[in-house]
Amino acid sequence: MPVSLEIPPSPSLTVSWIREGYVLLRERGVEEVLESFPEELGGLLVGNDWKVLRKRFGEGEGMSIVALAQRLAFQPSEDVVIISRVDVHGREVYQVIGREEFVRSPYDRVKKEGYSLQLMKLERYQWVTALELGTIGKQVTPYADRHATFLLLAGLAATYAARTARDYVFLLYDPITLSSMEKSAELALSMREAAKEALRKALGELGEWDEEYVTLRVIFNEELVERAKSHELRSLGFRVIRVRREAQSLKVYGDVPLTLFLEREVYKHKELLNRISGALGKLAKPLSNYLKGRDLLGDGYHAFRALKNLYMYYETGAPVFLAQYNREVHAMAETLPPENRRRREYLCAVL
Repeated sequence: MPVSLEIPPSPSLTVSWIREGYVLLRERGVEEVLESFPEELGGLLVGNDWKVLRKRFGEGEGMSIVALAQRLAFQPSEDVVIISRVDVHGREVYQVIGREEFVRSPYDRVKKEGYSLQLMKLERYQWVTALELGTIGKQVTPYADRHATFLLLAGLAATYAARTARDYVFLLYDPITLSSMEKSAELALSMREAAKEALRKALGELGEWDEEYVTLRVIFNEELVERAKSHELRSLGFRVIRVRREAQSLKVYGDVPLTLFLEREVYKHKELLNRISGALGKLAKPLSNYLKGRDLLGDGYHAFRALKNLYMYYETGAPVFLAQYNREVHAMAETLPPENRRRREYLCAVL
């Protein structure tokens, strides 16, 4: 199945998901993509999506996202080259993504035949898309043909990491990292799976979202670091995207860069990485209590401050933040009575 992309890397979520889907499709093929498609992503079809699906396929709210992917999937005989363009029709600025015949079509045909799912409109008001397309201050409406829309859905499947009480969490590569790894699809997929596992572990430990804890759990994940270093990577960049459904619309509630700078000193010491991983595990419970307003003894407050300093240590490399982290860990232990066995556990988090 010959498929190629001739669209440049971009921080746009629509383009990023299409590129991620392309990598997944090249490595796994259509059948495996469809077999492993997460059913829970069906909650991301909202609003006018159902109207379009009913018109196209005779099915509305009853159509699952898996069924939609099956309807849009490539045929083995199709030769697909995906391109894009930006144009203006009246007051509307729009982006068209798909095969050349569709992309070069007049506006009326693009609007009639193209898909413009709510997922593709998540950031049409945001500066990053406007800057990329040269349309600052304007709303950009995306339209994709069947082929590009299937790649986008495959990208959702590839990057879906977890579900919280309110959000769908996706782990994408940043544009630079994805461009460098497109020719090594299996490596890209295996690296991301290790990062996803670390992210899910963090959510399981806290029971809710905390950006800094999740970040540290991923960037200091020993398996991920070892895989990256074994392939002599100097850095590994991700984006954590949180998408929330609100009534009949979708909104981005977080777009966090998450980068492993593998030449930093901290990654040269395997024992230190192991200790940091263990320390984070010991901070998790008191931190969770603090975030949920159940910090009865005050140890959670110091766990929270310790986490902040450990995060700043990673961001800056300044030893002063590591020293402040250790002070907060000692303070966390001192909030407990001397006979409390958790005091010793907390002190094991000193680095």
